Amino acid sequence: MRALFVFAILALCISQAACTRALPNTISPYEYAVYSAWLTRHLEREKNRAQEILLESRTFPVKDFDPEHCGLPKRLLQPLLDAGDAEYRIHQTLDERVIAPFEFRLVDEAPNRPKKSFELINFSRVAFTTDYSEGLFFVSSDHRCEKSNVAGDSSFVCGGARGSFVLALKTAGRWEFRSAGNCFVVE
Repeated sequence: MRALFVFAILALCISQAACTRALPNTISPYEYAVYSAWLTRHLEREKNRAQEILLESRTFPVKDFDPEHCGLPKRLLQPLLDAGDAEYRIHQTLDERVIAPFEFRLVDEAPNRPKKSFELINFSRVAFTTDYSEGLFFVSSDHRCEKSNVAGDSSFVCGGARGSFVLALKTAGRWEFRSAGNCFVVE
């Protein structure tokens, strides 16, 4: 009987292409690898990169997204939704950290009075298939906040936050990224 149960679970996993993992209580090394690869690829492609790259020090919760409406793989979205309102600290220790060939710093919030242009990037957690070959996450970016051109105004004007779901696919040992679904946020 137990063998039949295990076979049924295995068949269900295969029929869904791959099962997913519940999110652990801390950010996993796999998530740090995805964040690092995405950040590197993103910054390599930026033509007019901001003077300062800022990374939010906490992940943000993914909620209120309908997988059918957004066209997202429910098996990957569900663990993100199940995490509820939880936010997780992004660490920069020897064992747990985001690595990129560009300088960036972790911040708790956007600067109130920036002295130079910046891009503020914020990640959600990453939900993976059981074999870690696919992942789904949300990333938002407040792009290139620039000093105002109005005479006497020392404030910064930001291009507005935009964000979208990203599907991470591991191919030949490297993470590749593509937009996932048709849900995005523009502020």
